[in-house]
Amino acid sequence: MAPGWANERATATMTRTMTIAGALLVAAGLYLLIKPLTYSSEQSVLKFGGFEAQVRSEKTVPPWVGGAALGAGCVLVVLGLVKKR
Repeated sequence: MAPGWANERATATMTRTMTIAGALLVAAGLYLLIKPLTYSSEQSVLKFGGFEAQVRSEKTVPPWVGGAALGAGCVLVVLGLVKKR
């Protein structure tokens, strides 16, 4: 095997990995933009001896997170496709 062949193979693997990672980020970003995820958090508001009052609140992942994932994914897909040529 010549050193040039190994370099071409490494480059092909890297571009394929970038394209796949980009596609996954695009899919996750679109999902977050279409259907925002929610999560719950508990916060202790009062502690008095053995008594503790907690508040549970539902929070939503901000839409900009989906937009950022979508943008980063598009960049990776484009870079992966451009480097293949």
